[in-house]
Amino acid sequence: MGNAYYTQEDVHMRLHNSICKYKGEPVFIFVNLRDPVNTIYLSTLQGAKEVMRNLKIMTTDPDFVHRSLELGYVNYGQGGYRPGNAYYYARIPQRRQIQGISANNVTVLDAHGPSFGEIMGSTYVRNMLTNSYPTYADAIKQVEEGDVKGVAFHRHACVRRVDGHNISLFFKERGVALWNPKHRIFMIHPGNRDGSYLSAFFHKLGVPV
Repeated sequence: MGNAYYTQEDVHMRLHNSICKYKGEPVFIFVNLRDPVNTIYLSTLQGAKEVMRNLKIMTTDPDFVHRSLELGYVNYGQGGYRPGNAYYYARIPQRRQIQGISANNVTVLDAHGPSFGEIMGSTYVRNMLTNSYPTYADAIKQVEEGDVKGVAFHRHACVRRVDGHNISLFFKERGVALWNPKHRIFMIHPGNRDGSYLSAFFHKLGVPV
């Protein structure tokens, strides 16, 4: 699924300092303007099982993918110096020249979340891009026990403690249901026009709604 460019300047503009995929693994791209056209260098993000550092390939390599990287929730800070939380990341809705994902075309939809540029080389981002999430059961347990503030269990779903007591279920960046600890079920907010869709979506993930 590789792609050929007309000039190395074009390669630099579209791919330099961005994340793409190579053989299914998220990789950080470096482009040297002095190299022959379509030459790039790949380095894996933190957490990769097989580490690559400045692996030289051509953009025409069929294993190189520069489009269709899905974004969503990043589980950030678990086990770190601050309480863990889940933050939702999305592409900036305007046309840009960069084809990979980068600090210039991705934003966090939460005022308290780290910018994408701060974390783009981290294990947290790699987990999102490889769809590596805990189960719903693990997520709700962690939040109930107070180990973390929020945990995503799907690219578009997380559970989060929204104040000192209540736990909400989130779909993408919006809270859609409230946790009933007595009956151990999430109650979808009354009047939600997407209620039927959300119920079906969460049931598939093993979420009691």
